[in-house]
Order: sequence, then C-alpha cells, then structure tokens
Amino acid sequence: GDSGYHPYLSENYCPVGGEKKYYVKAEGSRTSNYVYLAAATPDLDLDDSVGDNKRVWGCFLCSRSIFLAGEQVVNGRKAGPDAFPVPCTLEVTVNSANGTLALRIVGGEDLGVVIDTLPKQQPLHLAVGTGSDSCKVTLLATEAEAEA
Repeated sequence: GDSGYHPYLSENYCPVGGEKKYYVKAEGSRTSNYVYLAAATPDLDLDDSVGDNKRVWGCFLCSRSIFLAGEQVVNGRKAGPDAFPVPCTLEVTVNSANGTLALRIVGGEDLGVVIDTLPKQQPLHLAVGTGSDSCKVTLLATEAEAEA
C-alpha cells in the first residue's frame, strides 16, 4: 500500500564495514510503479519522505531518479531499464565498507552499483517505500537466509 514515500526499515542491517544482500519482491501496475529501494542510517527521521530525508540514499523503480540524502538527481541511475517491470524480484546489495548500493533483477539484468555515496563505516538498513495503493514491497530473504 501507499506509504506516502515514507521509509520502512528492515530489521536486519548491514553491519559497519560489511555487506548484506536483500531479496525483495516489488509489485505495482504498469501505470503506478511508485516503489523505491534505498539504504538508510538508523538515525533517520521516519516522518520525512524519501525526497526530504537526509539519512536515505536510494532509487525509484518507476524512473531513473535517485535520492541522495534528501537531494533528487533526475536521471541519476544510468544502468538498467527506464522503469522496472513489476512484479519483479530484486537483489539489493548494501556495502558499508565501500558506501555502495547495487541492484540486480533476479533472472535478468545486473545493474551493478547504482549509488556510490552511502555513508561508509556505518550500519545501514534497507529502506523501502511506495507512493500508490497498488504498490507493495516484500522482503523475501537476506543473504544468510537465502543460502540456508
């Protein structure tokens, strides 16, 4: 459902200096694919939307726009489709050592690093949000659960 672009955080986080993979299913419609995937520090303000949040770095699935600490960069995501096909399953890799967020469409394209300005050496959570009632994001597994 619609989170008003306010972030929801995963309980499992990428530890300081580490890397964590998350597998998420994104759902929506062709006309309202308003889902974003991001990394966030634990001290973010949950009342701020992704566009205003100084502690969130992520990208929309409906466009090439990315948000870096409250600043929108139109066409900031260079790799991958203009809009992701939904439903789709994505592998989201957050790396605290390198300050990166990478995306791969499971069974499809590997976009590689889409954001390289995450804060380094800080714990980072997966943050997700939506902007339409037809959208849904489900955390399927983390790296350790996927390997089990």
